[in-house]
Amino acid sequence: MDNTIQLLNKSQRQSLGDGLNWLNQSWHLLKTRFGKWLLVGTIFLLLNIAVSWILGFLAQLSGVSWIFDLIDSVFDTFMVAGLILAIASHAENGDFEIADMFSGFQLPVQKMIVVALIMHLPILLANLFAIEQLPLSIKWLLHLLSYVMWFMLPLVALHGLEPLSALKMSISGSLKNILPALGFVILMSFVFGGFMLGLVFILMLLLGTNGITMNSINPLATEQSATASLLMILIFYFPFLLMMLFVLMSVYFSYRNIWTNSPLK
Repeated sequence: MDNTIQLLNKSQRQSLGDGLNWLNQSWHLLKTRFGKWLLVGTIFLLLNIAVSWILGFLAQLSGVSWIFDLIDSVFDTFMVAGLILAIASHAENGDFEIADMFSGFQLPVQKMIVVALIMHLPILLANLFAIEQLPLSIKWLLHLLSYVMWFMLPLVALHGLEPLSALKMSISGSLKNILPALGFVILMSFVFGGFMLGLVFILMLLLGTNGITMNSINPLATEQSATASLLMILIFYFPFLLMMLFVLMSVYFSYRNIWTNSPLK
């Protein structure tokens, strides 16, 4: 029996519950290699921070910031494509290598530059026109543009489609499946909103207890400040990292659910 995942000619219309399943499938995948994914996510974030800092510094020196913003967007696109390829390897083969996260750099450069330009168009427009001053209708239009590009990168990275063909298919699949996407966003908001509230509560307890103990033993505020800063970094970094991994894994599972013959029900 052929278990090869094949791309369909037309996207499937899925139900509201499928959006919840994307999150469930993402959690199931994440927990099977939890430590490895945390390491990959950390490497990804640190690399992006370092590259953004270097490019930002060069942009200040040159005075031509948009060129370096574009380079940053292209780099991000290659990196995200690598993560999607690593997620696909894990989901389809049962495991992945940490080096898989860099496999996006093996994809055709011209295609990826076009993908980066298209996918970052809403961000570039928002920056160009100062998003806080835009009418609400235009803001919603920019959000819609971002949403309809949801499937574009996996279609290019996993099937080698041309960027414009992938964009057309992504628009079609996205507009057909607004309900499951809405279900996913609502559940994601509840899960991570509750998680963040819980972590903030724990942080307040830890800081309160730690402050009393340290004040009674050692009045130096520098240690207390360092402890508080470390706790805040850890508590806010961890949910952000998890959310990033969940979103990228959900991109893969939603693509597979809507555009392939292996929807993982």
